Amino acid sequence: MNKRDLSRLLRQTNVEDLVDDGIENGSDIASFNPVDAVDETPTPETSKADAIRRSTLLRERQEQEEQVESLRRRSVSWLGLILGACFVVSGIVVFLFPRDTYVYHHRMRLLPSFVEHVTPAGSQAYAVVAVVLGGAVCAYALYRPPK
Repeated sequence: MNKRDLSRLLRQTNVEDLVDDGIENGSDIASFNPVDAVDETPTPETSKADAIRRSTLLRERQEQEEQVESLRRRSVSWLGLILGACFVVSGIVVFLFPRDTYVYHHRMRLLPSFVEHVTPAGSQAYAVVAVVLGGAVCAYALYRPPK
């Protein structure tokens, strides 16, 4: 309720209307209706207020769109990029210099512990998996959705 409506309501409402609250005779309900069309004509203050309201709504809408756009364009994940690069580099090193090694696997629940023999060909296969995984992590870290 703006200031003009409030002053009109106070001018047309008396103590008896406030006391009976319109239950008996409904006289205070008439104060909510427009008195005449002269009050409804736009004045320079209302047109200025409408312009301010419109500009405020436009600014809020633009701020919301900017927030959505900033959420859509997320930044590069440096941690993911470093982690993916470590996988790729270590995979390339293991692929170029394969080793014949033994890997001890600890006991899991009911399964016994065991030692796995990894041949140079097996180590190169693990290296290829590490390079592919590292590349996928780097691609995900650098991915930015389209606008």
